Amino acid sequence: MLTRPDHEVWHLAQQEERALATINKGDFEAFASIDPYHYGLILIPSGGTRHEQLAYLSSAISFANSTNRPNTWLRGRHLEVEINGETLLRRIDMPVVTPDNPE
Repeated sequence: MLTRPDHEVWHLAQQEERALATINKGDFEAFASIDPYHYGLILIPSGGTRHEQLAYLSSAISFANSTNRPNTWLRGRHLEVEINGETLLRRIDMPVVTPDNPE
């Protein structure tokens, strides 16, 4: 997948009904804005080591495990992991959701 163009990666994820994790915030947010019912976008900071990127993904997984919405909780939303490991779940037309404030 690393050599495929971004639009092909996005299309494949949507076709397979999968959320997509990426360090490429700008391009994939643009794709997500075209389809508000996408299967989810997980945005992690760029520039980190593989170990740091794994820690960011672990933060996203921990957040997912804290929700009570299996399968659909990320639909149409962006889960953004900050460099400090904090997570924000958002959708442009929806309030920010955090583990302490679950919508």
